[in-house]
Amino acid sequence: IEQLAASTGRGASDGSLLKVQMGEDTDNKVLLGTYVCTDVPGTFQYQEGVLTQAVRKGLWLLIEDIDQAPMDVISTLLPLVENNSLFIPGRSETLQAHNDFQLFFTYRTSSKRDEGASFGNWAVLSPHLTRVSVLEPTHDELSSILRQKFPLQQQQQRVRILATFNELVSASKSRRKITLRDLIKWCRRIEMQGSTVGVEDAFHSAIECFCAMFPNESDEKHRITSIIARELGVREAGILVRYKPTISETNEHIQIGRCSLSKSISIQQATGSKLGLTGHSFSYAHTKVSLQLMERVAVCIKLNEPVLLVGETGTGKTTTVQN
Repeated sequence: IEQLAASTGRGASDGSLLKVQMGEDTDNKVLLGTYVCTDVPGTFQYQEGVLTQAVRKGLWLLIEDIDQAPMDVISTLLPLVENNSLFIPGRSETLQAHNDFQLFFTYRTSSKRDEGASFGNWAVLSPHLTRVSVLEPTHDELSSILRQKFPLQQQQQRVRILATFNELVSASKSRRKITLRDLIKWCRRIEMQGSTVGVEDAFHSAIECFCAMFPNESDEKHRITSIIARELGVREAGILVRYKPTISETNEHIQIGRCSLSKSISIQQATGSKLGLTGHSFSYAHTKVSLQLMERVAVCIKLNEPVLLVGETGTGKTTTVQN
């Protein structure tokens, strides 16, 4: 959808494509709008929701995970998909959809709900929608995707990556399905390390992408790790036991294991001081576990990926980010 929008001059960057994620707590205010405070005390103004904006201005709207939407949201959407009109109760106003308005929904079949769209609240919308099944890419298509997104990737390397990924997909028993998104993340990490990336570095990158979501002592994590090690031809136990990332820094960069980060130029500009050594070793114990954690977080920073740190209170989540 994003590709179609961009190809027709409706990019998300200029607000022509709007997106909203459905959840059990999503209500009509997100879609229709609500009254909000202004800078003047005691006064309010109506702020339109994403659906109202899209209907009025003729934008494209993508509503993800429609099967999670509560009934009041479905009731709001039903007249829109039936006759292109949207009623706004808070303003007693009915909008006729702009000619350029386009509405998209997504639904995950991995939720194991009925693929015939007969489950839950959103079943009332189904007769009015054109259903398009999005199939998983074949092996040849995956190879073509990697070849186009990562042109510097060697053919032999690509073959091994795909063989590992296919084995993980077929062997995974977790509710958290291994997807193409995980494969792309793995390839981005390999590309970040350059054309001379070694097998051990590729192994550690794979562990980050395919195993980080599992608890350390879980059977599924050990099984997935063993598969990755076997497919890449490395000795799993030896690498994981002895691996301890190193830290080094210069005035402009800090190297944490296989990841190099540039120091913040904005801080230098704001303070008027020159960048220098930060003395990163202060008050932070550089154990093997803490260094591995810092390396993983640093890689996410390098690739601009959001990070979720999971652990008990006092295990060093906040300290790791601060350091």
